[in-house]
Amino acid sequence: MIIILTVLTAIISFLLLFSFLTTLFSLLMPEISFREEKDEKDMALIITAYKSINTITELLESIYRSDYSNYHIYLVVDNYDKEIDIEPNEKLTIAVPASPLNSKLKSIRYAVESYVRNHDTSIILDPDNLVKSDFLKKINTFRYHYEAVQGRRMAKNLDTTVAALDAAGEMYHNYVDKYVPFRLRASSTLSGSGMAFSTSLLKGFLYGDITKKEEQGVIYGEDKYFANFIVEEGHKIAYEYQAIVYDEKLENKDQIKNQRIRWFKSYFINLRYSLGIIFSGFFRLRIVKMFFGIYSGLPPLFLLMAAAFFLALACLFIAPILTAVLVFSVFMFFVNFLWVLKLAGASKDIWKALSKSHVFMWEQLKAILTMHKSKNDFLVTENTKKVNIDELS
Repeated sequence: MIIILTVLTAIISFLLLFSFLTTLFSLLMPEISFREEKDEKDMALIITAYKSINTITELLESIYRSDYSNYHIYLVVDNYDKEIDIEPNEKLTIAVPASPLNSKLKSIRYAVESYVRNHDTSIILDPDNLVKSDFLKKINTFRYHYEAVQGRRMAKNLDTTVAALDAAGEMYHNYVDKYVPFRLRASSTLSGSGMAFSTSLLKGFLYGDITKKEEQGVIYGEDKYFANFIVEEGHKIAYEYQAIVYDEKLENKDQIKNQRIRWFKSYFINLRYSLGIIFSGFFRLRIVKMFFGIYSGLPPLFLLMAAAFFLALACLFIAPILTAVLVFSVFMFFVNFLWVLKLAGASKDIWKALSKSHVFMWEQLKAILTMHKSKNDFLVTENTKKVNIDELS
């Protein structure tokens, strides 16, 4: 029993301290930046809308106002039973599948098959996103050096406590899972939107054997599958901190459970692939690949805290020293969390909302307890926050 508890404590403590240590070491490395490229790559912007197009107009307007001209937008409207009232534009193609696809991956593939020309670069956006005017220009420069680029997602709404807490979580992950590994010369993880790839790389993933096999059911976390594919293909995922795309954060606690069920499922499904990448990187002496596998396999914060709590209780009367190790590791994790928010420039709204973190914790607990009841549910989060890009400038 002592041996098992010691091994588990070592694993959990490592996961708790890993982000702090890598954040610390990353500050010793110079940032990666490039001189702006003037030649514009031909870009396809794919927007996958499912059952709702409430926020599409604002997104399209933000794209049209980009200081970049060589692009075309593909809006896939899936499983939508109302009239599509969107103003026509020469840079916009609206694609409506004959029958519901009920899959983001299938919608992306549908968009690719609707391309009006051979685009060099493909960018994935969600319908609730907004892009800064220089987003495409920033992505363009990095695409001259990398096959895959993740932009920085920022909250477009902080008007509720839940939205601010959701933004705090994404800000932490932006820094720890994307900025830090890329600064350490490893691959960033992907966020699901605001990400750009060479079209050939995207097609290789969309028509690959693993994708076709997994999409027979409901797919959770397609961005994780794609990130694994990219790294296994020998490419690095860059993170362009200056390429900003705004994303809608959850407005109220009733939305938390569905989102977290989707995230938890994607984590457990992806875990076996992450472990495979870790072992592959270790045995082939490819440290950056092993690093990516660790970042990809890091548990959601709630699961990590829950595991540390219950393990500390189990050790308390059997091996108190192990409990002390876990308490110290948890303390350093919280120190790192606050430090990262400071480094990332968290706003007053986010700092103020942290005192209500128990709201998120409780809803995530309910998500864990009810996860088995949503086996074939797409678990979409409806986007309703209409924000103009001018309000965020």
